[in-house]
Amino acid sequence: MANREKPTILFSHYNLIERYWNAMFDTVSHYPEYAGMADLRTILEQAGNVIAVINGHVHANRVEIINGIYYIDIGATLVGIPSIRYFHVYPSRIEVTYEYISNARLCERVASLCPQCCCCFDRERVCEFIDGSPEDKAFTIWLNGTTLGETLTR
Repeated sequence: MANREKPTILFSHYNLIERYWNAMFDTVSHYPEYAGMADLRTILEQAGNVIAVINGHVHANRVEIINGIYYIDIGATLVGIPSIRYFHVYPSRIEVTYEYISNARLCERVASLCPQCCCCFDRERVCEFIDGSPEDKAFTIWLNGTTLGETLTR
């Protein structure tokens, strides 16, 4: 309880949002763990100090803000295309940027997936989802006057 006033970032393997973008992944029917995600989000919201949740698992460049909390997917391998997210931390904000570190084309990689993986989704839709929009790739988390730099040095 002593750290309630300090901004908190949660790291998780799974994203905390059931996305429904692929019939095989990220649904309660495939991952029963997702059944409690809404309840977990409510707990994080009630804590009042959670500013972001950063996760892997979906290999997508997506960000959503739900009730003031940033839910940030990390692309990482992106169906075999290496990528990286940068988190630049300043006293009043966190700037999040992204870049591919490969010349491969995302849709070409998705098209080369085995038939077992591609039978239940549209490749173009998957490319659009995992690549994300420009707003998914570069954004700023404002800390509302909280001095995160001081928090990290204590």
